[in-house]
Amino acid sequence: MVPAQLRDYLAFEEHTSHGHQTDTSKQAYRRMYGGAQRAWRKPPYSRHAPIGKQCHVVDCKICSGTSDLELLSFRQQIWDIVNKLPYPSKEQLGLDKLPHEIYDEIFSHVVDHYPVGWNEVFLYGQSDAVTIAKVLRLTNRRLHDVATPYLMSRVDVEITKASIERLENIARHPVIGPFIRQIRFRLPVHRQELTTDIRLFARHAWERLGCGNCGRLFGEQWDIEGARLHENIDSWRDVANGRDDPSYHSRHLKPAFIKYCEGFREEMALREDDSFTRRLGSLAKGLPNIERLIIVDRSRSYDDLFTPKKTLEFGVDLGDERSPTPDIKKRTLADDDISRLISAPLSWGVDEKYLKKPRTGDNTRMMNNILTALGSEGVRIRDLFIDVFEPWRFENLRSYPAAERSIGRLTETLEGFRFQVRSHENDWPQREASDLADLRTFTDSLLRSRNLRAISLGLKGLCPWNLKPPERPSWHINMLLTPREWPELRQLTLSHVLIHSSKLGLFLGQRKEEMSLALVKCSVSYGTWREALDVMRDAVPGGLKVVAIRDCAGAEYDHFRKYTWSETHYQGLLFGSAACHLAYGTWNSGPKFTDCMSLCYVTHRTETRQCDPAHPLWKHTDAAENPFRVAKLSEEVRNPFDFEPQF
Repeated sequence: MVPAQLRDYLAFEEHTSHGHQTDTSKQAYRRMYGGAQRAWRKPPYSRHAPIGKQCHVVDCKICSGTSDLELLSFRQQIWDIVNKLPYPSKEQLGLDKLPHEIYDEIFSHVVDHYPVGWNEVFLYGQSDAVTIAKVLRLTNRRLHDVATPYLMSRVDVEITKASIERLENIARHPVIGPFIRQIRFRLPVHRQELTTDIRLFARHAWERLGCGNCGRLFGEQWDIEGARLHENIDSWRDVANGRDDPSYHSRHLKPAFIKYCEGFREEMALREDDSFTRRLGSLAKGLPNIERLIIVDRSRSYDDLFTPKKTLEFGVDLGDERSPTPDIKKRTLADDDISRLISAPLSWGVDEKYLKKPRTGDNTRMMNNILTALGSEGVRIRDLFIDVFEPWRFENLRSYPAAERSIGRLTETLEGFRFQVRSHENDWPQREASDLADLRTFTDSLLRSRNLRAISLGLKGLCPWNLKPPERPSWHINMLLTPREWPELRQLTLSHVLIHSSKLGLFLGQRKEEMSLALVKCSVSYGTWREALDVMRDAVPGGLKVVAIRDCAGAEYDHFRKYTWSETHYQGLLFGSAACHLAYGTWNSGPKFTDCMSLCYVTHRTETRQCDPAHPLWKHTDAAENPFRVAKLSEEVRNPFDFEPQF
């Protein structure tokens, strides 16, 4: 059955063929609906008279004196119906005929060209992305032009002559150079002690590969070659202990030792020569679209062979947690892979017992010189990500006023800043005030931009371990960077940061727009958590939005934690999951932030033999007043305070 309106449309088509429509209306119709007319397929039957004869349609709306404008309006209504009918399109749109805006959206997901959100940094290899871009460029002319910007968007720079020559070739390339948006500087360090004795290097290589327990290096089921490699690596322990001759280990150990010594000499020569950083700055100036700098202290060999474990909770990127036995990308390592791993330079702050001067190796001075050289050449960046292990001292970050101004020019357009100081979990001493002052000078020169939209600080490497009362940490966050207005700031993530509760308001600032705050494993080193929560709640009307409070420590929370397994049952406002409920009681209506034990504000205390209310020996007593209770936080047991985070 043909719809009634469609039948009228067919009558109109036949009517116009009889010459009833004026030339003016025909021209107007072609201008307005010419494309739709060409797409229409006429049915094989018709109820109307042939051409040249009078129309015999009963009650024809067209021959009844309808004006041309009404006819055009009527025809548009009919076409609105026709276009909704499930007729297949005659012409299929191929990949080469899509709009240009669609390509950018597709390619950004396919090749991971530029991540969405400044903090989602892709640290690792891009071989797959380059392969995809190469294939697409060979498809046709249009895909060739569209895929060219995705051919190479990132480049790695190491402290080697070969690396700087490669950067020079890329900067001069007419196709690749203009599309480089990110430079990643790899600044690991060669330790001099390992170049003096091959037996010491053998111990380093043996421990580098997991102290002989390197099953994960060869997959779950070893093949014959994997078993031989494991036996060879395990024999390095005898070389380190002097029970075996190093000359017998020419397959991996001896060539790797020679390569490590050559790398040490080349690094020392480039560190002492300022021409390396000056040349680096001039080459970066030749890359017109640089937007992001990444500085890491890991070698390329490690990132190419291992896959880090990513931690992402509540939209907060906590960084990649590296373990001594990370996941291997390849099922079985080849000889070249073994040599690359053991001859690669080390991360900063390595504290190994076989090193004469542990913790002293870092390239903080080289990092500072690189940033100064880039700023002196007029380079401007949008994002800066520094991801390093804890250096021994920060005194090498101390700069002259001219160098500070150069770094300030480099970051005057900065929108995203992420600073990760990781920890080897060693018993580090307290940081001296002068050392922290050098770090503050460095961060102040980086954070002068008024365009900052996101700041992420992870300072695990600065947190002191195993402090015993009355010892207290020697710093808090306000001592490491100067709080500024930052009118565009929308995201603030603090991980392993020490807080001064009364000065937290200065750090948060007077907000006029919404800003999300995440506190991950933070500790109150001065003041109380009660005061810190009050400060956060007072900032809510200005736009503060707390997205996570996880694994807190310090102040009164440490006092609460002592009663976890005691016979005292606490009930109150909880920040945590079911694990907290079992430890501290039940709370059904309060806000819950994250998993694991976090923060508890007690409102009532009940003495009992067991912490489980369902236990038959459970007994109730009169509720005791909580010594930390404040009316500003909670008026009643079932009336949580006003500040409720949104997820």
